[in-house]
Amino acid sequence: MNSTSTFSELQLRIKASCKNCSHVRVCAIFRAVAPLINSFEEARPFEPEDLAQICREYKPNEVTLR
Repeated sequence: MNSTSTFSELQLRIKASCKNCSHVRVCAIFRAVAPLINSFEEARPFEPEDLAQICREYKPNEVTLR
């Protein structure tokens, strides 16, 4: 990664995932949806961590960007 990369370019390189989000520990949506999605016995509609792909509050963790 060169030093002239913009923040948006970095975001595109990293798959948005709740695991990479800086506020997942306090995210009310993740806490509400994850147990529901995990309760599906067979085919899950999506993985709980993939909520970040549509989340307006997604903020990548600084550690993830390095």
